[in-house]
Amino acid sequence: MSERLTQNTLKNAIIIGVVVNAFLMVLKLSVGWIGGANALIGDGLNSTTDLVISIMILLGLKISKKRPDKDHHYGHEKFEGVIYFTLGILFLGSALVLIGASLQSITQTLFFEGTRTTPSRLTLSVTVLALFIKIGLYVGMRTLASKTEHRMIKADATNHLIDIFATLITLFGIYLARINAVIYDDLAALVISGFIIHLALVIIRESLGYLTDEAPAQKYVNDVRLFIQNVKGVRAVDDLKIRKHMTHWYVDVEIAVEQDLSLMQAHTIAETVHHAVEDMYEDVIHCMVHVNPDT
Repeated sequence: MSERLTQNTLKNAIIIGVVVNAFLMVLKLSVGWIGGANALIGDGLNSTTDLVISIMILLGLKISKKRPDKDHHYGHEKFEGVIYFTLGILFLGSALVLIGASLQSITQTLFFEGTRTTPSRLTLSVTVLALFIKIGLYVGMRTLASKTEHRMIKADATNHLIDIFATLITLFGIYLARINAVIYDDLAALVISGFIIHLALVIIRESLGYLTDEAPAQKYVNDVRLFIQNVKGVRAVDDLKIRKHMTHWYVDVEIAVEQDLSLMQAHTIAETVHHAVEDMYEDVIHCMVHVNPDT
């Protein structure tokens, strides 16, 4: 599949996610508030995070594709990291607000009987509908991910899978609340808050890696080092540094070559290493090679 087709497919998939998540957000929040179901409100906030993620991914996609300019010689991809970090903070804040509201509601239920209403039948029906919609989204995104092998689609599919479990918990909580175990609605909201916090921490962790030039796993570094050492003309790898650039890598390597080689011969070996690394590792944006004499 061509890169242009992949980008168009990704964009269309995200737009579908935006529309569906916007619908689910409005439906869950409104019905949850009217029907007195805190768990459904929490699930609605979870859908809100999904909606914001999709919108921010679209925005990040547009910004990151801008060509390098005089202010950003390496392009604009790291703006995605800034966007992801902001998302993580916002999600963490929304989860904490939901936890506070749920704990307050539990306190009222335990110590002030009669202040809580039982969730309506409509809240149960809406949750079932949302569950089937989320299953459909997951199946669609998972199928697309297997065809395109695009990381964002895979991540979005995983997020939909998490949403399925969150909605199942919502369904369970509302059902128990409707048979007079009202407190389980709030407990379900607390569990959903946990899902949101987990998602927020994952986003924050990944975004910090994007923004701080995080290195790959040592196994990856060792594999690159061994590959370079096996290139003809390379006597040794004196130094190797690999840094993250969003979902890709920059490689900076110092190689030792025979000290009696001419400048042109040494340059040819460096060019061979440069192209070999970029051809072998598709996720490497650029390989910078410095040549040292082997003493």
